[in-house]
Amino acid sequence: MIYHSKQSVSKILWIIGAAVLCLSISISLYADINADEQFELGQNYYSTGDYEAAIKAFTVATVTAPDISSYHHWLGRSYGQLARNSGLFKAYSLSHKTRQELERAVELDGENVAALADLLEFYVQAPSFLGGGQEKAEAIRKRLAELEIQPDNNE
Repeated sequence: MIYHSKQSVSKILWIIGAAVLCLSISISLYADINADEQFELGQNYYSTGDYEAAIKAFTVATVTAPDISSYHHWLGRSYGQLARNSGLFKAYSLSHKTRQELERAVELDGENVAALADLLEFYVQAPSFLGGGQEKAEAIRKRLAELEIQPDNNE
């Protein structure tokens, strides 16, 4: 059987396309596993108080799987804990990262009660120049009430 050049090119392109598809699927599966492993590692670091290591692990998880709310939530929590244990200038920088990650977690999953509660705490405690404020806190309280969850009021 004699193939014309168009048939050969078409067949080669089909084989290349199939190989690329298989490779992208395997990379995607590996990325999900790697993100989960990094998330678990981050939680282990967090539980031991090693917030810098937790931030590194959670950052890998959020970069690998950017649409998972809990990854951003825990990254925000880690930034917040590190900010509490840092000097003034470093705490200022970390507080912005804390707010951004908590807000991203809530943006990704508006029913992530733990992220909502932590964001509420941030808004209550942080001054307005860091992105906090009572008006924002009240909006979160209303969202939590809509979810029929009452946060601890130890403000």
